[in-house]
Amino acid sequence: GQALAAERAKALAAERAKALAAERAKALAAERVKALVPDQESAVGNW
Repeated sequence: GQALAAERAKALAAERAKALAAERAKALAAERVKALVPDQESAVGNW
């Protein structure tokens, strides 16, 4: 029983790590988009 529980705990930890990495990737992508968008808006505004 303990071995199975340990395996489940490992699997859960791995899933959480994947989810966290995905969230971080999303956050980084969002920051990059935010950094780019104001430049585009200011460029459009100058026309």
